[in-house]
Amino acid sequence: MKIFKISAYLFLFTLLGFTSCKKKGCMDEDAVNFNSSAKKDDGSCSFKPLITIVGSNPASVSVGVVYTDAGATAFVKNEGSVDVTSDLTQVNTSTVGSFVVTYSASNTHGTTTATRLVNVVLGQSSYIGNFDASNECNALQFPHINEPQIQAGANANQVLINNAFTAIGGTIVMNINGANVTVPPTTIPIVALGVEIGNLNFSGTGTMNSTGNQMVVSYDYDGTAGQGICIVTYVK
Repeated sequence: MKIFKISAYLFLFTLLGFTSCKKKGCMDEDAVNFNSSAKKDDGSCSFKPLITIVGSNPASVSVGVVYTDAGATAFVKNEGSVDVTSDLTQVNTSTVGSFVVTYSASNTHGTTTATRLVNVVLGQSSYIGNFDASNECNALQFPHINEPQIQAGANANQVLINNAFTAIGGTIVMNINGANVTVPPTTIPIVALGVEIGNLNFSGTGTMNSTGNQMVVSYDYDGTAGQGICIVTYVK
């Protein structure tokens, strides 16, 4: 009986000793002081900020439009929110390109950074505005006006030139895709004294430059007054 009691006590002391010998430390892998050899969490974990970017990443903005950043938030586990700073100086909306916004958040345990890619693109707003149009075409065959006002079309991928031709009016529809411009086949009637005396048929292709202030369109036309190719340069 004594032997049994002694064995039981030895087992109990061994068990308690084994339990008390478990190594303590931080067991959260996200912590700056994570201890991979710890067997028991002692509540000592410390954390750097975690940054969450608000809005789209990557983001896009049209050439010539002021970029407004959606910002970011930062949170420290077991502590709460902290301030986030951002560097917007790299974003240049005067030309097509890709730029990086860097966010930073700090606490006593370190600094975290995150980035957003901002793509500056040619969008509808890049094509809208007052332009000077110049060409060396036959003014009777393709009488394009000299100071067109380009306006928004039916959707974000379309712009219009209303009253595009002297004397006969008409609308030029431009479908836009980045720097590329396509003018679909169009027919404009030529009317004199209320009577249709002919027509002007045309289509075209062109490009906008990377700063959104000059567009060149080549028109292929065929009308009552003649046919040919007219290259028009638009400068904002």
